[in-house]
Amino acid sequence: MADSSTFLLIFGILVTVCHVSVRSTPLVGGEGRSDHAYIHKRAPSGHVIQAHVNANHQQNVIGSHFVGVTYDSGQAAKNFSGFDFSSRKLQNLARALTPGYFRFGGTMSDCMLFESASTSFVDECTPAPGRNFHTFTLTGHQWQALNQFVHKVGFDFIFDANDLQRTSHGDWSPDNTRKLLQYSADRHYPIAGFQLGNEYDLFHSFFGYDLSAAQLAKDYAKFQSLLKEFPQYSSSFLIGPEAAHARPDHFKNYYFSGLTSTVDDYTDVHKMDSLRKVLTEALAETHAVDPHLPVWLTETGSAYSGGTKHVSDRFAAGFLWLDKLGVAAEMGIETLLRQDLFGGNYPLIDRQLNPTPDYWLTLLYKQLVRGFHAGAVVLYYLNPNGYSVTFDFPQFTSHKRLLYILTAGDSDGLLSKFVALNGAKLQLHGDSVPQLHPLEQAAGPVVTPPHSFGFVVLPDNRVDLCRHSGELVG
Repeated sequence: MADSSTFLLIFGILVTVCHVSVRSTPLVGGEGRSDHAYIHKRAPSGHVIQAHVNANHQQNVIGSHFVGVTYDSGQAAKNFSGFDFSSRKLQNLARALTPGYFRFGGTMSDCMLFESASTSFVDECTPAPGRNFHTFTLTGHQWQALNQFVHKVGFDFIFDANDLQRTSHGDWSPDNTRKLLQYSADRHYPIAGFQLGNEYDLFHSFFGYDLSAAQLAKDYAKFQSLLKEFPQYSSSFLIGPEAAHARPDHFKNYYFSGLTSTVDDYTDVHKMDSLRKVLTEALAETHAVDPHLPVWLTETGSAYSGGTKHVSDRFAAGFLWLDKLGVAAEMGIETLLRQDLFGGNYPLIDRQLNPTPDYWLTLLYKQLVRGFHAGAVVLYYLNPNGYSVTFDFPQFTSHKRLLYILTAGDSDGLLSKFVALNGAKLQLHGDSVPQLHPLEQAAGPVVTPPHSFGFVVLPDNRVDLCRHSGELVG
């Protein structure tokens, strides 16, 4: 956790239609990040942070699909156990997170065959020593249920196809994927985008199979040609190649292993800061090839290997998640797909189909960033310390503040399964997602409780940059 002798406030700004950069008023002994959307401040407890919003500089642009979700393809091997597509509660929870992408993919995508195995390709889903992978079938009934659910709640679907179906010469075989596309086209399933393969840079360690970059490029070209055979999918986008490590232009990001991490890692600002270095390198490599090529985090969360048990689904996980949302927006990541909507130790929705703390945080983010009129400013903060912190905006002294302060929902603190908004535990109303109401403050400094994070909305600012520049982040 943060050093109790200093104050650390991670402060970003997100704007409804516009996101402008934040700079700090200099503080004795403080350190700032100039020209970034954050203020990292260390100061004595009780000191008031003075923050200045630079409303003349546009930092970045985000769209309606900036935040999406993933659903692991390995769940199909379990016949989607626990994920009741017909559940009204589940549908309402998922619908509240739209618009956005729903990616069905993961390691097991490269072991998944549609309906039945074919003899026209070689199955390379052979686990390397110590790995427990196996080929399994995705049935037409399962595929239908998944597509109908995604369409009903309003997500845009992304499908991750099997790249380990190879010909005897080592080329990718499109036969089984063609079968799935034909089945889908016959039923008019809308599929916004596709991937081919999952974490090709880990094929050797997972499957004992080596795939060169040159061969992968050929595979993608063949997939693009395959999509053109189906008018409904000829304009669907193709993303990737996806890597587990930071490589252009679609990759995954986790901070640490879920097998060894502890709750302290989730409030460690040094862990948070590691993301900036990873994104800087990935963006530089990508834009050296094509400065206009978008970069996605096609699977991201807190900890790999399924998350940290009894931590990644608790209140503590929100510190890393909110910081990642802000850093990614500031640095120009086009889309983040949160692992996982359901399943593992890091779900947004748990096995009882109840929302976890990160669900409520994600919902607030999506609602607030897009939920106010043009010109309103939405800011966020993180206070991972065990004491209260106060900050203020000298340029907006007379403007009211709408506070969305998130704290642990019960006495379990950082390990709470619940989250409170302005002191009230967030829970569903029956099967329905409730309205999330702010605490209104007339003006003046904002006091943030210990171990809290949240949003402050300045709804009456009418910042010109935010009013005339479209959906911006700055």
